[in-house]
Amino acid sequence: MPHTPSPSDRFRINMQLGYASNSPATPAPTPPATSWWDVSDWQTFLVSMGCLAMGAYTDDQFGSTTKTATISFQVSTDFGAVLPGTGIVTQATYDKAVAAGMTPYPHT
Repeated sequence: MPHTPSPSDRFRINMQLGYASNSPATPAPTPPATSWWDVSDWQTFLVSMGCLAMGAYTDDQFGSTTKTATISFQVSTDFGAVLPGTGIVTQATYDKAVAAGMTPYPHT
């Protein structure tokens, strides 16, 4: 279920393989946030865009399947300008996602 971002939530720009939102969060959230919702919300967004198949990934874990789906989103012309397929949620990737309909977060 998508999370509605609050002022204490942060979206990690440069989120990438190995990031997780499980406790303890890695890397640790910036206070006052105490947990991350960004990995799960990123996966939900990728599913909504057709880049990631529901159930084909471990929820809340930025694993290899989520990385591959991120690359698909980055290089797709269906959602705006083509970006380098790094598999890292860069500022440009975040901006493209927001333009494609992802709920914006305060971000770090």
